[in-house]
Amino acid sequence: MAAQTRPPYKRGASSAWNRLNQPPSDPLEQYGLPSKGETKLNDFRAQEKFFAKIQERYMKFCGSTGGGDALEKAFDQLSLAEPSSSSPSSFAVAALPSPKSTNPATPTRHFDSPLHNSPKPAVAAASPSHPTDASHSELALIFAAMRKLRESLVATSRTDAFARKAYIFLIHAAILARAWQAYHPALLYLLTRIHASSTSSSSTSTSSPGAVAAAATGGALSGPELREFASYRVLDLACREGDLGAAFEARARWGVVDRRVEGVLRALVRGDWHAFWRLRRAVDGYQRKVMDWAEEGVRLHAMKCVGMAYNQAERRFVERCAEAAWEELKRRGCGWECEGEWIMIRKRKTKS
Repeated sequence: MAAQTRPPYKRGASSAWNRLNQPPSDPLEQYGLPSKGETKLNDFRAQEKFFAKIQERYMKFCGSTGGGDALEKAFDQLSLAEPSSSSPSSFAVAALPSPKSTNPATPTRHFDSPLHNSPKPAVAAASPSHPTDASHSELALIFAAMRKLRESLVATSRTDAFARKAYIFLIHAAILARAWQAYHPALLYLLTRIHASSTSSSSTSTSSPGAVAAAATGGALSGPELREFASYRVLDLACREGDLGAAFEARARWGVVDRRVEGVLRALVRGDWHAFWRLRRAVDGYQRKVMDWAEEGVRLHAMKCVGMAYNQAERRFVERCAEAAWEELKRRGCGWECEGEWIMIRKRKTKS
């Protein structure tokens, strides 16, 4: 009888045990949300390392898209804002009837929302829609990591130079994605907590060289940085929230001296769409993204004025007033008719 061979003492793990091993996780997913009970990000060194990983992945993503229109398209598709049912982004304008067919029982449909009463954006879900490809998934993962970092900074009440640097980065990225749920609280925290606490501590400190150096390395914003982010706050109040009074108050509070920001406020107060479109082309990319919240309201107001003033108008004139091509206006539901180079707004009364 042949001797039975014993299996070797050290054997590799079976496939069943291998299935229990956790796969290597993404560095941006190793932490949970601090608002859900995560405490590992409360360590300052962990926050700084996590921020370095976010920056690296963000810059790598921007480089992989090639920049320009492709990068802007990726941000637009990740936008966290969802249009409401009453939003002017899907306006419908019927062709205005001739005076003969006007009937009080069937009122004419104009652009029925003036500029200063344009609807506010609806509160969207806190997470973006499911991405359709790898690039969208990567960008969504990066923005989720940004939220974790921002919540950890708030949880630890950190207001030093690192917090200022991180918030500046997060606000810029959130503005490009039109994620107002992210940049709105971040702007308030940067201006009212990080900057305000640093300036108050520096004003109460002594004039010794050590105290001055400590204040310089704090979280206070420099003059250009303060003007930049205060201008975002002013434009957000005016364009997204539609509160012009609060926008003027914020401009005076933070001492914003910017002729373009002042021009935008004047254009919104007066309903001057020509000035609004001109300034929108003149500002930088971040301010333009914030101004986009008022874009549909301004277009609605302009088309309403054109519809009430003219029976017909040149196509180029209508497109200049609306800052959109005629095909785009038709896609959004405009009921006017195009005959060659003329837009027929209402038909004239014909003699029988």
